[in-house]
Amino acid sequence: MKIFRLIAACAAVSVCASAPALTNYTVNKAGTGSPNFTELSACLAAVNAGLDTDYNIQFTDTATVQYDLSPAEITIRDGVKLVFAPDVEGVVTVNGRMNVAQGGGTMTATGVSFINSGQWALFHGYDGQTYTRCNFGPAADNGLIFRGATNTLTSCTFNSITNSAIIASGGITNVNGGTWTDCGRVGVAGYGGDTNPSNGLFINGGTATKNQFGPAFVCSGFRLTVNNFTSTGYNSVLCHDWETGADGGLGWLTANNCTFTNVADRMIAYYQNVPNSANKDTTITANNCLFENRAASGADLCVIDARNIGNNGTVILNGCILRGLNTANVASGLVCWQGGLIMANNTVIDGTANPVLATSENSGFDAAIKLNHCVVANGKTQAAICSDMANTILWVRNSIIDASNAVGINAAGTNNQKLVDYNLINSSGNYDGTNVSTGNPMYVDPPNGNWRTGLGSAAHGKGTPTDLLYDVDGNAYDATAPDCGINQVTTTAVPDWAIYN
Repeated sequence: MKIFRLIAACAAVSVCASAPALTNYTVNKAGTGSPNFTELSACLAAVNAGLDTDYNIQFTDTATVQYDLSPAEITIRDGVKLVFAPDVEGVVTVNGRMNVAQGGGTMTATGVSFINSGQWALFHGYDGQTYTRCNFGPAADNGLIFRGATNTLTSCTFNSITNSAIIASGGITNVNGGTWTDCGRVGVAGYGGDTNPSNGLFINGGTATKNQFGPAFVCSGFRLTVNNFTSTGYNSVLCHDWETGADGGLGWLTANNCTFTNVADRMIAYYQNVPNSANKDTTITANNCLFENRAASGADLCVIDARNIGNNGTVILNGCILRGLNTANVASGLVCWQGGLIMANNTVIDGTANPVLATSENSGFDAAIKLNHCVVANGKTQAAICSDMANTILWVRNSIIDASNAVGINAAGTNNQKLVDYNLINSSGNYDGTNVSTGNPMYVDPPNGNWRTGLGSAAHGKGTPTDLLYDVDGNAYDATAPDCGINQVTTTAVPDWAIYN
């Protein structure tokens, strides 16, 4: 019996001795404090040569220091759980590309800066990564790339990354707060074929500043959600780009409670100009967002360009303002060209040459625009709402057409595929529709973006019930005779316009 117990005890010791353990390495550039390494590259080589799976790399530097990787690209072996932990946040910079968190591994870093002066990406990750108060950039091309697992970035900054700051093509990546300065794109979701609707790139809060490069957010083959974000100066802000792969047309891009200003090109753009590509359901949705283009910009505000691929591209706007500041009077508002659907609810389209345009040159595809409880205001030079060719679908209901020097509604090209009725018209020109009302909408404060109607509005009770039950403030529309426009007039004070939290 004693012999058996001794053998069992020895076996247990052997198993414990062979199990991987946590390895702690210290790194100090100046060699202060007898560190294990004075160069990060040598430390990472030891990681790759080691038997353990967990490595804590403690940077003991107290003054600003830069570690240049040699070679300039280092791949961490599969399964390693790597931690970068500086004694003093903000003093350590790593220069070079790392391929990390592969094959079941993880990467965690706090208060470290990552730059890349020679390679095309800073970090290329396959499994879970966590970054807190880290800085990424400058870099000559892309920044962080996520391919799977769960990744989290909190209060990080991105600076002068020439192309995309973040690319996600699999798993879940949560970006909580952050600042992007002079980066080519804020975030790109796509290319990976991950169709799990729970996965995606989720950016929650943050600000981005750029000067005419974009788009800020690109979706192609994956899910991208942007919440409570502010950007200024990008070429475009919400874009579905084209891809030729099997998953290229699939994607979901949603923006909630965001402000996008000083946009130089098409603010919301759905591109799918790939011949013979299989139809895919692709949707861009904006809820309670402000879009404002750059003064003198000749760009359209929201465009579906779906040539050759069919009717599956969709843009949905709920409670938004699209404001065109172009002084040349050449930009359009909502434009659906050769296939797809733009649907707007409780939305304002303010100040463009062609506020709403559905047009199709392809007999096989329908270009559709549907407006419900919207305001079309300050159109410049041409028709406020127009469908100028066959194979177009135009629905306009419970809306206010207040297009200043533009004419009214021209739906001659719809080939009878139209539903234009129960609208309030306060503009010159023809009105192609039925159950028309005229008069002053009595807006609350248009110069400051508040296009709600107030007491005494001619829009009161002039609409018809639809499946849209609530106004821009979340109040119920009258169940029998709702008001035209974005809100239901009440006897209480009308609130100022706000992008809702």
